[in-house]
Amino acid sequence: MATTDIVARLRSIFGGFLLGAADVEEAPDALFMRSAERLSLSDFTRTTRVETLPADDLEQGVDDYGVSVWRLTASGTLIASGFQGLLGQFNQVATSSFLTTIGPADTYAETVEDGYGLIASGVTPTGTEVSATGSDLVTGKAGVFGQVSAPVYNGTVSAADSYAETVEDSYGLIATGITTSGQFVSPSLQSGAVTLDQEQADIDRVYQQPDGINRLAQWTYIPVYGESTSVGARGYPALTVTQPYSNLTFVGGVKTLVGSGTASAAPLVEDNNAEGGGTSTDHGETTCSAMANTISEYLLQHYGTDPAQVQIFTSAPGQGGQRVDQIAKGTAFYTRLLGHVGAARDLASAAGKSFICPCVALIVGANDAFAGTSRAAISSGLQQLASDMDADIRALTGQSLAVRTLIYQTSGAGAATATEQVQLGQLDAAKGSTLIQLMSPWYDLPYDDGVHAINAGYKLAGRRQGVQAARYLMEGRTRGLSAVSASARGQTIRLRFSENIVVDTDAIGSATQAGVAIVDQIGNVPVSGISVSNGVLILTIARALAGSWKARIALDYKGTGLTVGQSNYGRSSNIRAALTHTYYASGVKQTIYRWAPHQQLSGISLEF
Repeated sequence: MATTDIVARLRSIFGGFLLGAADVEEAPDALFMRSAERLSLSDFTRTTRVETLPADDLEQGVDDYGVSVWRLTASGTLIASGFQGLLGQFNQVATSSFLTTIGPADTYAETVEDGYGLIASGVTPTGTEVSATGSDLVTGKAGVFGQVSAPVYNGTVSAADSYAETVEDSYGLIATGITTSGQFVSPSLQSGAVTLDQEQADIDRVYQQPDGINRLAQWTYIPVYGESTSVGARGYPALTVTQPYSNLTFVGGVKTLVGSGTASAAPLVEDNNAEGGGTSTDHGETTCSAMANTISEYLLQHYGTDPAQVQIFTSAPGQGGQRVDQIAKGTAFYTRLLGHVGAARDLASAAGKSFICPCVALIVGANDAFAGTSRAAISSGLQQLASDMDADIRALTGQSLAVRTLIYQTSGAGAATATEQVQLGQLDAAKGSTLIQLMSPWYDLPYDDGVHAINAGYKLAGRRQGVQAARYLMEGRTRGLSAVSASARGQTIRLRFSENIVVDTDAIGSATQAGVAIVDQIGNVPVSGISVSNGVLILTIARALAGSWKARIALDYKGTGLTVGQSNYGRSSNIRAALTHTYYASGVKQTIYRWAPHQQLSGISLEF
């Protein structure tokens, strides 16, 4: 193997550690390589060091004993001593000047970088392998990451092979690897061999929970609590009737009462029972199965977590027709929730499994909209419920970890004004309590009656819950999209969001002005132009603002073809996060979007 090939191979295996340290956000077209796991003492046989390496070399690879495995000298000479000890991540020995860069027109389907982020070798989008020379490594010919539109996979490494380190593509296929015997193995380098999707580009930087807090156990229990939309009303018939992983619920089903129905565990599937386990010709698919199964997929795909090692246990102890205050502490339904938590805990203990309840997915608000509950009452009620669930669930499980409440925004209900009060109150609650985190609204789902989703709608909502719950489990945040400021200068308004956004009229029906309304002291301000710059929505308005003004998102207009909301009261926007999550269903690629919330901001005019 050529000298540069050895460098490239070593870097391809360990480059993920270096990239993992970078603070990269929203890079939809970037390519990131990763390693599957750290090495253990049994992975390699320690060998005798074959030569002495000078201390002033540019870069080196060392094992966990601090012994150099290979070095690149400042003059570009590679000195390799072979596989020995435990291969560790790169150490930069000295700083060097880099004289040239490769132009932005030079793109790669796959690249291997050195410790300075400079390209050592790459594969072009046509599949041609190119490698820099030793001197090029020193002078630093840096390239531009690219991504091919239609990757072709010519082969995979046998599943029977055991690897100490691997580099994988977005489908989880091994592109390159070192076996536990120290042998380098690689399928043919081809177009798209390591094209990680944009979700991995942002998330797959490390294999541990970034904030260092453990929210997982062998049985990780996440109940879905709330009103009729939490128990699958109008979701008949159930769709998820087999369990693809190792996830669990109660033997009586996800909606069972406490008692014989919670006496043992069973594979997680959906049923057509009503809440409390009774028969129904109306109830069916809940968000439980899609949520749990998506968490398993997400943890496996992005963190290498075996679904059999972290089993998601879930159930739906809520009740239809209830307001927030009717499922609060002291009610029969709150008692049912705690009964489910206690039963799951006891079953885990009997099975010899560790147990934790890191969060509750809360779906409630439509009945409050019909009842005319005020914005302030919704906010305070949700915050009190989250506080009570945190205290009472921790008392049951004995865990020190706070129990977070992951809430959605009610998109479909009755009169627009009453629904708006609930939507804004839900957003206020997420901002007002550290125990509450916001998930994406549901205005893009297929609905049965404008309030309740159909079975496929609940399954899609569960997928979305699963992605955002998995992010919370691993990152400590759901990454709910929201606008953070509204400013105006002249007739240009800038709405800044919490992350990069796009205006999408393909994935959702087009709404007037992308679902954004500007209202001043005169009334609605016509918008004549819309553009996006990273995380900023730029609006050109047709007249000067008069006095104080507000920006309203997904509160005034409804996209064409949407079924959300009764009597055409549903509201939506075309604004979504640029970062998406993809999955495959029956071999077809599907995308999960995070849409802008129902939100209102007071604007600031920058004229002085």
